[in-house]
Amino acid sequence: MDRSRPSALDAALWLARHRHDLLTNSEGEAYRSWRAGLEPATAEILAQLSAGLLRAWIDRVNTQIGGPARDDDWQQLAVAGIGLLRRRMLTPYDLHDAPLLAECLDPDFKSGSLPRIMRGINNCDGINLLFAELMATWTEVDLVTISGHRVVALRPSERDEPRVFVDAFSELRPFTLDGHEGWGLPSLATIHAEVRQRNAARSRRGVSLGEQPAERRSYERARLRLEVEAPARVGLPELSELEPSLAHPDPPDPLERRYYEARAHHLFGDPEAARRAYLEVAWDRSAPGGGYRETLREAARVFAHRLADVEGSTCVGR
Repeated sequence: MDRSRPSALDAALWLARHRHDLLTNSEGEAYRSWRAGLEPATAEILAQLSAGLLRAWIDRVNTQIGGPARDDDWQQLAVAGIGLLRRRMLTPYDLHDAPLLAECLDPDFKSGSLPRIMRGINNCDGINLLFAELMATWTEVDLVTISGHRVVALRPSERDEPRVFVDAFSELRPFTLDGHEGWGLPSLATIHAEVRQRNAARSRRGVSLGEQPAERRSYERARLRLEVEAPARVGLPELSELEPSLAHPDPPDPLERRYYEARAHHLFGDPEAARRAYLEVAWDRSAPGGGYRETLREAARVFAHRLADVEGSTCVGR
């Protein structure tokens, strides 16, 4: 019996090929109903697989963006993290459809982080939670509500310092309401001006404008929704546990399987392998169009284009 543990890529590929149900039943009542129908042993192994892959992804991203050289370097880390995360995730502004959106008031909200990464499509709740989980390695983090929109608030160790806001969903770099010269952070007014300039350029290209920053009073009234901690360091299940009997009895839709395989390569493997896999999905016409299949085809086209684009992040201020 093989007692070795799989690589993150092998585990993600196994998930794409054998447990698509974990990826598409991760929100709200659908998640609770799905989990209630699992055998306890299966639920435990899938929970370990999900938690282990989430931790492996966070460790991989943190390695790519680098740790802080000084205690006050978290803002440079945040900008790098926004760019890297947004190149790997899509929003409703990027697609004509974005199913399975997250809701941070859901009591099982945090359990959906790994499926959201694997799907690669989510709203502000889902994407900003992922960013908060990345940043929680380096600083204290909250998810807050600003006029119905979820953003990240970083809490510096000095209690008398201003709160720092970050919106990875909207690709806004860290800022405080009045700026912070000592930290080199812009003010909300500066961010507003930068977004107007960015949106003017996007409008000329016919690109979606995305989320606008709220007005100052909305940030002053920000309501705490969730204190975020770095996900626990959990090892992946042993290969012997990922056996055929654990696979879902119904195979996934072939196009969905290939899309999730492309995501596995994008998140844990070789970008060129991911780009080729995305292109196969984007131009596949073996199944009828419309619905979720067409959403995945469109997402694959966008991701393939991003992987071919060497310009990198579009984060405001970079």
